[in-house]
Amino acid sequence: MRLRLTVLPVLAAASAAAVLAPGRRADAVTGTSGDLATGGIARADISRDAGDMDTITVTLETGETIGLSWNATFAANATFTDPTGAEVPFTLESQRMGKITDVVVAASGVYTFSIASADGSQGLYKLKVLPKWAKTLSFEGTAQTTFDVPMPAASMLRGVVIAAAGSSEPAILSFTSPTGSELLVAPIVGEGATVKMPPISCPDAGVYHLTVRANGGTGAYSVALKRRSSPLPKTQIDLRNGIDPISFANDGVEDYFNARCVSCHDWARTYVGVRAYSRQSLEKMKTGSMPRGGPRADAATLTLLSQWISSGYGK
Repeated sequence: MRLRLTVLPVLAAASAAAVLAPGRRADAVTGTSGDLATGGIARADISRDAGDMDTITVTLETGETIGLSWNATFAANATFTDPTGAEVPFTLESQRMGKITDVVVAASGVYTFSIASADGSQGLYKLKVLPKWAKTLSFEGTAQTTFDVPMPAASMLRGVVIAAAGSSEPAILSFTSPTGSELLVAPIVGEGATVKMPPISCPDAGVYHLTVRANGGTGAYSVALKRRSSPLPKTQIDLRNGIDPISFANDGVEDYFNARCVSCHDWARTYVGVRAYSRQSLEKMKTGSMPRGGPRADAATLTLLSQWISSGYGK
């Protein structure tokens, strides 16, 4: 499967209007964008404003293996597209979360994650894009074959070729850079059934080309390679710019406390009382100890109360 992802450098890559210190509120802004450079984590929010859609890019290299996951506190419409605009599918665990697991990137480029509310609700979300380079590669071949070997910048590659039973004299004939430069001083010919490739420096990111041959019998062989590279830097961006205030009287907070809480708590009858006990109540709702006798508060209610608190206890 071919993937292309694009990520920008840490924090500085997010759009100017979007980057805020964690916990700071601002008026909701429509259409925030950010960049994760070579991978990392983005925290952001979607407001109830019509058309509010966030886009986050991440850049991947051919041969990387990626893991991607997102989760939201609201029902979301999310897509992940490659540099051509084609959609890359991910596994949806619900309308609030999705993931891609261990997919190898087939072509370098910029990928875009887009997210918006599916039903007019609002809330927070987190996106993780965590690429990595597998340490080992393996191939099977016959006669003379050239293999594509994707490598990160400033990396090293070494390996071994082992001839199959009935074959002999395996040889590494060539190893060339993405620009076609030969990196072997001379072909490496083995003795018996094995030939080793010493560590070779790969200064540039891209697809290198390894040409191998075996003689005799079927001419079959296996190739085992080991990459060595530095860990990829991780970017963290904070795109939270505020969600729309929730109204106690008009958005269902008052209705819920009147229906489910006033039978046990006099404070639940008034705005002032609910505000004073809202955080304590929310924690008890999450554990199921409130409301007494059930039913438990559903996810939509927990989200509503959490957003009412975080957006300033609107009346």
